[in-house]
Amino acid sequence: MTPPRSVAPRPGRAARDVAAPARGRARPGRARRCAALAAALVSLAAAAACGPLGGGSSKAVNCGDYQLSAAKAKNQTFPVLLVDLDVDDNSPDAASRIGAKLRPYLDTALRQGSYIRLVGSGGQDSGLSYSDCFTGQQVFKVVRNNSTREEKDRVRGVAALTTQISDFVRKTSVSQTGGVTSLLAGVPREVDTITGTPGVHAGAVTVLVWSSLLANSTDADCMNVVGKQASPTIAEAIVRRCFSTNQLTSVGSDKVRFVGVNDHPETAPQQDMARYLENELCRRLSNDCA
Repeated sequence: MTPPRSVAPRPGRAARDVAAPARGRARPGRARRCAALAAALVSLAAAAACGPLGGGSSKAVNCGDYQLSAAKAKNQTFPVLLVDLDVDDNSPDAASRIGAKLRPYLDTALRQGSYIRLVGSGGQDSGLSYSDCFTGQQVFKVVRNNSTREEKDRVRGVAALTTQISDFVRKTSVSQTGGVTSLLAGVPREVDTITGTPGVHAGAVTVLVWSSLLANSTDADCMNVVGKQASPTIAEAIVRRCFSTNQLTSVGSDKVRFVGVNDHPETAPQQDMARYLENELCRRLSNDCA
């Protein structure tokens, strides 16, 4: 029998006592790295690779261009898309990866219509952040009188909303510790916020969760993997504790989709552990989970 492997720290990130991925590619860290490059008289090209520290696109997106008016949405039922982003890296590359993963869901939303709510967490010290664009109170759908114009505007809308999400990621403050627990625990509350909004006629709910699932946190956080070994048995114990302590609860028939679980720069043991945790979460979190 193969012994469980240690969930070793990601390259270039600070390690705790034992193996767990440390978060924190926040802008301050990036600024320090750029300053170190400049101080070491590295070439200007290398320093420029760090990119702008301000983050975000300079072009504003008018989200209303891709929403139905209240009159057109009135008395119609539309599905709900709740997007939870566990941001442990707010670099341009990470923001681009997240945007690319969510792009197909945005395309479907603009074709079929959907309420969209975006919630982000950069870790324990940053709390939850919300998008002014994706509040869950308006229906995103592109409808035009001309089918050619409608298709062009939909393509343009997907690109614009993807950029909006990438900008949101880059502006999220990242803490050194954190994980997905607070986002998963908040799903019922966020869904209630949407469905309880006057004028909202919500249908089926889909929850998209971007996360490595590898929490670098404290013992109080049930999803903490600091010092844990990568094995199905340990993953099962971690998730079982989350539900037995009521840190997490089932969302019933709401769909849950984990995206990007292994899209982080992880070691093989970390990837194994992430898959084990995803399987265990799906067993308990929802009747329709993948």
